[in-house]
Amino acid sequence: MLLQDSFKFLLLTLSLLPATLGSRGPIVNTTSGSYIGVHDADNNVDVFKGIRYASPPKRFTPAAPIATKPEGLQSAVGFGADCPQPPLVETGGVALGPPLQATNQSEDCLFLNIWRPASASIENKLPIQVYLHGGGLFEGSGSEWDGTGLVRRSITTHKPIIFITFNYRLGVLGFIGSAQAPNSALNVGLQDQRRALRWIQDNAANFGGDALRVTISGESAGARSVHLHYFFPDSRKTFRAGISSSGTSQAPGTVPCEWHDRPGGGYTILSNITGCGSGAASFRCLQDLPFDTFWPLALSTYQPPVGSRPPWSMVCKGPQGSFIDEYPSKKALDGDFLNLPIITGTNLNEGNLLIGANNFQASRPSSEYSIPPTSITWI
Repeated sequence: MLLQDSFKFLLLTLSLLPATLGSRGPIVNTTSGSYIGVHDADNNVDVFKGIRYASPPKRFTPAAPIATKPEGLQSAVGFGADCPQPPLVETGGVALGPPLQATNQSEDCLFLNIWRPASASIENKLPIQVYLHGGGLFEGSGSEWDGTGLVRRSITTHKPIIFITFNYRLGVLGFIGSAQAPNSALNVGLQDQRRALRWIQDNAANFGGDALRVTISGESAGARSVHLHYFFPDSRKTFRAGISSSGTSQAPGTVPCEWHDRPGGGYTILSNITGCGSGAASFRCLQDLPFDTFWPLALSTYQPPVGSRPPWSMVCKGPQGSFIDEYPSKKALDGDFLNLPIITGTNLNEGNLLIGANNFQASRPSSEYSIPPTSITWI
């Protein structure tokens, strides 16, 4: 009897084993480690969320690549922390995101997310669309965008792509402006973007992508970022084309510029309210403050009234090493930019987001309506 019961238990165990193995998610090996994601069987899409593309950054310091890969299999089933940003507020009934949305935020926020066709393999070499989120360079994250619909539509149109989003540092943490800051501390948010694009180049083949067919895309501040990567390219080629929607490096009213030698009021206010003063030591003082002390004071420098802009933005015409070391307008006039394909335009009904005239149109899911399938035939 005991032998018979043992045999039944063995049969039951063996019958469950295939189901257990089959429920295991897709695995990708990267320079950041090995990650297990989620297979979305309904849409035939594999999803990897919260993959590190850089080491946890030191405040105001350019992100560094991951020096030592973690051992074992890392989970990629949930988004990583968003980069610190002010709470979202209502704007006439429509917000830039869910009103008063609370997100998991941390200075350790340099994560990316990948959506790919479930059948993708190293041999496929699929084109890659990288999306740079908008938000005025002071809010937003890669976790706002669900690439499932876009990848699913690319599959059904027989032009499969891989879709990637990522976080980059924002506001005061990504775009501090001061002559007291070293050159490398200026525009670290844009430098984060460059670091993510390098990571994609190094790892594209690992998740079935083609490093030679990367298209960068973005909306609003993300679109402006796309243009800036054309004007101030990396020393290595990280993309072959671009798509920009409702944003340009030449539009003075969209995202203003700071000047490293004439910083705006934000730096003076922040250094004073933190007790760091205004001298040469102020930058290091701000850098070393514990986050729990620094962040509530930094939040007070953001201007809450609707229509106003926070005092933190990209530093233009900075010194060498600041990413933007010349006026983009001069680069445009001189023809000094990457000679690569680009699609540019504006979003349909985007004004509704600001005036609250049509909540339905303003809240249409980006995964279904951001890029029509006919636009991705060449990327």
